Amino acid sequence: MVRVFAAAGFVGLALVCGAGCNSSDDDAASGSDRLATAQDATNFCDRTLGVLAGAIDACCTAADKTTSEYGLVNGIVVALAPKCADAVQRSTGKQRILLHPGEAESCYAAYAARLGGGEKCANLTMTFSDPSGTSCRKAFSGVRAAGQLCAGDHECNEGLTCVGATASADGMCQPPPPLGAPCGSSSGSLSLEFGSHPACEGGARCSNGTCIPRAAAGERCVVSDDAHTECAEGLHCRSGTCSSEGRSGPGGACRSGADCNPGYYCDVSAGAQGTCAELKAAGGSCHGGFGTQTECKGRCDAKGGAAGTCTTFCGSQ
Repeated sequence: MVRVFAAAGFVGLALVCGAGCNSSDDDAASGSDRLATAQDATNFCDRTLGVLAGAIDACCTAADKTTSEYGLVNGIVVALAPKCADAVQRSTGKQRILLHPGEAESCYAAYAARLGGGEKCANLTMTFSDPSGTSCRKAFSGVRAAGQLCAGDHECNEGLTCVGATASADGMCQPPPPLGAPCGSSSGSLSLEFGSHPACEGGARCSNGTCIPRAAAGERCVVSDDAHTECAEGLHCRSGTCSSEGRSGPGGACRSGADCNPGYYCDVSAGAQGTCAELKAAGGSCHGGFGTQTECKGRCDAKGGAAGTCTTFCGSQ
């Protein structure tokens, strides 16, 4: 659970990755698209974020629930729950997003398969991303054309971006802006990651409200999430520089666990330049760490940097 707890990245995805819908039986069977409703928003929360919350509660023991790792992510889930439906309903209430029932059902099925039921607790500790692949992101799509008002990218037609939205005022859908042009919305505006909506034209990224060049191969970077990379197209931020190489497998070079494939951590015991090694099962020696720095499939029973032992955690193996 440490990976999920630490990154809240998966928790965040549960809210922003998209999802859909309580379609009627006829809609689900036919796959017909339609304007999304408030009930669709409620079902999204119940069948994505709600499934995650249920798994956390069922898989974590009383002892697990006393730890800081549990407190962090469970706190995030509790905080998101009352906001979840409201976030999607802001768009459904203005009839600005479509529901794609087939993709929504695929999304829900993936959540249930990965996290539904006590026998799947081990999956919770090893979850690194949205379990549905792309189906949740495709469950909703925007209907607003270029020049129309929007509360976030997800309300715009595919390929358009919402520029200038704030928590209290709409922005405008437009083609991805060029280098040097204003881009993005304020941090307080609604942002649900349905579909593909580049913030800037090719070769640029949005930083502090302005489109700037993406970093080239060999240039420094700090963002390891490939979905929001600082690097040029086709490159990944690995070990602090933009590279054509993806995450590393066993023995690969790394600076943190973010450079390693799922199931591996960055072993830096031999020096500043680490190598990717398999996460340790309960009983293995470890040094206290959090997030991508953890060495364990579960958690290390020591504080940051101190020596300890890997322990089972929320169903980990």
